[in-house]
Formats: sequence, C-alpha cells, structure tokens
Amino acid sequence: MIVAPLECLPCLCRMAVDQAGLSKCPDPARRAAVEASLYMLAMVDPLTPTGVLASEIYRSVGGSTGDVDPCRSLKTRLRTAAWSVMSLLRSRVEESQDPFATAVQISLAGNALGEARSVRGVAKSVRHAWKLATGDTVPGAEIEALRAASESATKVLFMADNVGEILWDTLLIERLSHTAVTVLVRREPFWQDAQIADAIDAGLGSRAKLAEHTRYTTVHVSCVADCPLDAWLDTFDLIVAKGPENLTFLEGRAQDPRHFALLVPQCSRLADPLGIVPGRPALIHLSQLEMANGVS
Repeated sequence: MIVAPLECLPCLCRMAVDQAGLSKCPDPARRAAVEASLYMLAMVDPLTPTGVLASEIYRSVGGSTGDVDPCRSLKTRLRTAAWSVMSLLRSRVEESQDPFATAVQISLAGNALGEARSVRGVAKSVRHAWKLATGDTVPGAEIEALRAASESATKVLFMADNVGEILWDTLLIERLSHTAVTVLVRREPFWQDAQIADAIDAGLGSRAKLAEHTRYTTVHVSCVADCPLDAWLDTFDLIVAKGPENLTFLEGRAQDPRHFALLVPQCSRLADPLGIVPGRPALIHLSQLEMANGVS
C-alpha cells in the first residue's frame, strides 16, 4: 500500500467529523455518528487499507445520521463551481499549440477540487485548481508515454474521481483515443466521488461508455452481466486513473505499463513514497513506480 493506515488515522477522524457536519440531522445524531466512526477505527485491523476505512466511515456516518449521502450539498457546490469555468477551459485547450498536453494539465488540476472538505472550503479548492489548470506547470516526460499509449490504444478505461473533476476530465477523455472510452465511477455514494448521474451530467453519456464499480470488487455495465473488477480491467490496453484511491488500487495490481495515474496529492504521507510534492500535479506511469519508490 502507498499509505500506512496508522499515519492516516488523524485524517480519517477528521473525515468522520466533516461528513457528520455536512449532514442535515440534529447535533446529537451527528455526535453519535462521529462516535460510531471513532469506535470502528479503534477496533479495526491495523492492516486494513486506508481506502476501505474511508468507505466504511462514510457508510457508518450515513447509517447513524440516516443520510446515505451526507456530502450531497458539497458535491452540488463543487459541480456548480467546475461548470462555471468550463467554457474558459475548453477554449484554452482548443487554442493551445498542444491540445493534448493542455487537456492533461487541466484534468490533473481538477483533482485539486477534491481538497474541499466543507461547502466553505470549495472556493479555496477551486482557486488552487484554477491556478494549476492555467499556470505554467506542465506534466513531465510521462506525458509522451501517455500520448503514445493513447494513440495506439483500441480499448481505453478512464477511472474517474470527484464530481467537479469529471467535468474537466471530459477535455482529456475526448482526446484519449479515436475509439470509445469507458468511464468508470462509483456505484455507491462516497465523499465527493462521481457517480453515474455525474458522468451523464458532464455529457459523457453520449461520448463514452459508462460503468460502475462497487468498492473495487464488482463492475456493473449496462446490458452486461456483473463481473469481478480485476478480470474486467485486464480487457483494456490503456487505463488512466484519477486520484489517490484509484492509484492505490492499480498500484496493488503490479506496475503495469498500460496504467497511468493523474493526481494532486494533498499530504506528504501520500506524496513522499511517490517521490512527488504535496499540492503539485503528478502524472505517473505505473511501470516506473517501482523504480521511483525503490520498493516492490
């Protein structure tokens, strides 16, 4: 795993507090939700992956508050903020001397929208994302590997992350392959993560095939029988993953040259093992990840 669960306990506790605070339930129910999540963290196996703990906290808060999606208001605000600048970002890509590189930069920047942990934090996360999207920061040499892979790929999977980010991602998805791209989202509500309705709202229903996953175990595709996610991923010759959780999942499957990750790590606990700087966009070719980390 990229992040040790013990090191992530403070942020997981903060996550429980933030999610309970976003719910519309009375204060006693919010307190009970936080207490239930903290008890779960105290009793859980210390080797449990961070992503699993985060998902269980979300479900715990939802169960205690009666709100299965306590971050609904936060996601609505993120979506609105991301939409407000889409025309400007699209013009930036279309007028660029290298539209593919610019689309990668904007897609990367969109991951910073996930820094918002409350409705009040949306403005700050949008400012950071906008600065990354329009600044001089450009992806490293890995972009040429991604460009080459996308030009030769016949079956592409894009693993989406947050609800605002998926809007900006459309600018890259349109340029990833000459064939249809499949976009994978979560089936169940979790934090700011995009779901099928968000992908459709972004216009991807007509531009890509859409699929859902349940906790990284099962994939659900319209008119196709459900199947294990691991086996399904092997059918793609290019996978682009957004955000730290998708990266962690792919990293656990081995350093595959078909896999790329785009993210803006928010803390040193995630960034340091990857050899990158917190708060800075990173395009990672997973075939090089073992070399960068010096570990298997």
